[in-house]
Amino acid sequence: MPTWDERVFNPQFGNSKSDLVILVLAVICATFSCLCIFYLFYHWSHPIIRAASPHFMLIMLLSSFLLYASVFTWMENILNLPLCHARLWLLDLGFVLFFGTLLIKTWRIDVLFSTKTIEIFQISNVKLSIILSCLLAVHLVFLITNSALPGISLTEHKRDIYRPKFNYLSCTSDSKHKIFTAILAVLNLLFLFWGCYLSWRVRRVPYKHYDESKVIIASIYNFGFFTVWVVVFQLFEVNSDLSALLCQLFTLVGTVFSIAIIFGHKFYLICYPTPLRKGSTKNESSETQKAEIKEVDWEQNFQVVEEKYLRLKDKYRKIKAQLTEFPDSTSMLSYSK
Repeated sequence: MPTWDERVFNPQFGNSKSDLVILVLAVICATFSCLCIFYLFYHWSHPIIRAASPHFMLIMLLSSFLLYASVFTWMENILNLPLCHARLWLLDLGFVLFFGTLLIKTWRIDVLFSTKTIEIFQISNVKLSIILSCLLAVHLVFLITNSALPGISLTEHKRDIYRPKFNYLSCTSDSKHKIFTAILAVLNLLFLFWGCYLSWRVRRVPYKHYDESKVIIASIYNFGFFTVWVVVFQLFEVNSDLSALLCQLFTLVGTVFSIAIIFGHKFYLICYPTPLRKGSTKNESSETQKAEIKEVDWEQNFQVVEEKYLRLKDKYRKIKAQLTEFPDSTSMLSYSK
């Protein structure tokens, strides 16, 4: 015989202990990301951080909050239709911003170190931002179209018709939305394959602070491992409470582990300075390490030198064009050259 309390279905946050556990874990993970942001700003001008493109590292850390926020879209006690739409938005945009910034800045390293010509060119942060914006635009088109189409609904499932208290809510979608979700999943999978290719390409970069091949592979493996388990529990787990809890845990743990892998490598090089050039031994003198740091500083200032060179080259062309009107001056210019 059901009690009076069991005859009412009134979902509220905190009715389940798992909601409180996930909330505490999400706060801990967000605090970890905040500490990493503070540490990043504190060492913003350090050669190791500058070599890793601190602006894009900041975007990666900020995107982690989107992934943390997605765990609240799995909570059955607060679930509603807007949260059903927000789940795919938070997961997809968080993934694209996190891995997108990591891979495009790695692509720049690959292009700069693998070129075989002496032609001067630059891949600025603005160009990389444009590439990232185009990538986001493609995903936004799919997300907006997916949300605009009807078919996503909030469904109440009944475990016991005499005890509505134990009912639960879930997001359901039709075949059209599943197709859009599958397309986004395939795009992200291809993106990860591209990351594996880049990690193979940059493994021979002669500087440790530019070589992120092991970091990328470890992050992709970490993300893929937890994603596979999320898909398995979503497809084959009968207990919806356990399935949602595991999805939340895997999202939080996977994101934190990826941040720890990517940023831990940089922070380790800052806290424990080692020779930055590969093949160097730990017994090298401090003067050699200081010289390597100065070399890194020179590399970071290469863009400024390049811009000055291009301006001087343009100025030379203008002067040469003006002197063509005077034969004597032209011959003198050729002689001096």
